Amino acid sequence: MSPEERNVATLKNAYAQWGEAKISAKAATDAVGHWVALFDANASFQTMGSRLGFYEGTGPKAALQYFQRISDGWEMVDYVVDEYIASDDRVIVLCECKWRSKKTGKIAESRKADSWRFDADGRVVQFYEYFDTAAAIAADTP
Repeated sequence: MSPEERNVATLKNAYAQWGEAKISAKAATDAVGHWVALFDANASFQTMGSRLGFYEGTGPKAALQYFQRISDGWEMVDYVVDEYIASDDRVIVLCECKWRSKKTGKIAESRKADSWRFDADGRVVQFYEYFDTAAAIAADTP
């Protein structure tokens, strides 16, 4: 299996678990644990959601804090991966997602692109997500 195939397989597994996270608290906890374990200690974790209070930082701790901040304010309605695009150490994942603001009950719907970079051992060294922050702000505003 090539590094590209390995990286895509790693993400397919993680996104499948993430899509099931809306089913139960245990599924969500398991999915978050799986995501966090993928990150190298020095991995860069960034999000367009930093403007919404989502956490950015370095390593598995940043990933865990990011998921905690999301679960504090949002409930997953739907999360569907459309495509994986791999080249060398990078994988772009194109998704559609819907989240409900716990503050307002409104739903934010967005196309989403996640950019991943892996090291030679298959550990995540860089993550950045892009989504419609205006839709999220509107859904979270009373």
